[in-house]
Amino acid sequence: MKQKSEIKAYNIENIKEHKSNNKDFDIYRFEYFLKDIEHLRKSHRHDFYALIITISGTGKHTIDFNEYLLKPRRIFFINYGQVHSWTMLNQLKGFVVLFTQDFYNLIFTGNEKIKSDQIFQIHKPFIDVNLITQNKWVSLLEMIISEFSDKGKYHCEIICMLLKILMLNFKGNLEDTIPPYTKSDRKIELVNKFKLLINQYYKEWKLPKYYAQLLFVTPNYLNALCNTIDGNSCSFLIRERVILEAKRLLSHTDETVTQISFELGFEDKSHFGKYFKKYAGMTPEAFRINYSHIKI
Repeated sequence: MKQKSEIKAYNIENIKEHKSNNKDFDIYRFEYFLKDIEHLRKSHRHDFYALIITISGTGKHTIDFNEYLLKPRRIFFINYGQVHSWTMLNQLKGFVVLFTQDFYNLIFTGNEKIKSDQIFQIHKPFIDVNLITQNKWVSLLEMIISEFSDKGKYHCEIICMLLKILMLNFKGNLEDTIPPYTKSDRKIELVNKFKLLINQYYKEWKLPKYYAQLLFVTPNYLNALCNTIDGNSCSFLIRERVILEAKRLLSHTDETVTQISFELGFEDKSHFGKYFKKYAGMTPEAFRINYSHIKI
């Protein structure tokens, strides 16, 4: 059997070639962060959250097969497990903030809007902000750098609170681009919980009925809700997650199609192949060959 090769995964300690002693939080000015990240030009993932704030300069950022420009006043949020890479970086200035879920949850406020399982349900990886908003971000980030450098009393708690402010700002700016009916409704919370469950169980459960049971609703109700709030059916959201992980494994590992089939919960290679071709438009083998020609 072919040797299994994982997608390279990093933590906060080893994300840079010169390892850090920090396990749950770190912050860099962009120009310093770029000094030893040649390894990050290859596709990778990590077990922490990242905020990437560009003040000036240019570059390209590929996240799960979508390419985005790095440009002034653009702020990215990278979630756990997303596969991404950097290319064509030119004179970038800004900030890179790395933090774990444990660090974000260091302070529990009881406010549903900023709980980690709610606020990190991000539907778009970046926001573009105006100069006034950017300056607010820079002020908050400079405060974080100061607290992180001084390491005074309660510095972790202060940084955690400032992070919550940044994430609320990110979420608020993002929601300004979403139709009003999806903003503040108990129903959006249910859809978010459904998406969290998909991330947890997509390898085992490919049908909406299992998720509906956990959410104490009928499959038809859950489907109607997803169509209204997200614009897609329950089945589409489940398939989207399965196909995304399949593409990640086909593109960034040396696992065989058979190995990937079993890893994603399919009975055999044939079943997986038909599923992938139906929803991705080509066979797993064809996708792997095509992607190998566009390595960055």
